Amino acid sequence: MMCVAIRDVTSSGASDDTTTSRRLAVVVSFDIDGTLERGDPPGPIPMEQIREIQSIGLIVGSASDQTKSEQIQMWAASKIEPAFIGHKHHLAEVATRFPSHRLIHIGDTDVDAHFAALAGFDFFFAKDVPSLDVILAEYVQSG
Repeated sequence: MMCVAIRDVTSSGASDDTTTSRRLAVVVSFDIDGTLERGDPPGPIPMEQIREIQSIGLIVGSASDQTKSEQIQMWAASKIEPAFIGHKHHLAEVATRFPSHRLIHIGDTDVDAHFAALAGFDFFFAKDVPSLDVILAEYVQSG
């Protein structure tokens, strides 16, 4: 089971128990093929981890080369409702929908890394991610 502590932060990003705080907002975008276990080829990230991070309030979706209808079918088969689906070359549109959020894209190719960088997302190779909680813990601590 993945354990990720999400702390409240002030608008300046500092912890403060005496002021009004907001929830740390993180968007995690996934490539599918070679990244998620339901991809073709299958990737190292299990759908259960996606459910876990979504259950604690993180925003998840996909930016893939698959058609939108294929992405919809994949998410439905996994019983996960994504906040967004689209193509990786449209990641900037996702960034526009979620201003002031930390943006992460996880994929398996240099093309994923390229489009993530163009859209202002931090990028992680799926094969190099020991677990999603390691990435997310970094954001909670630096937030």
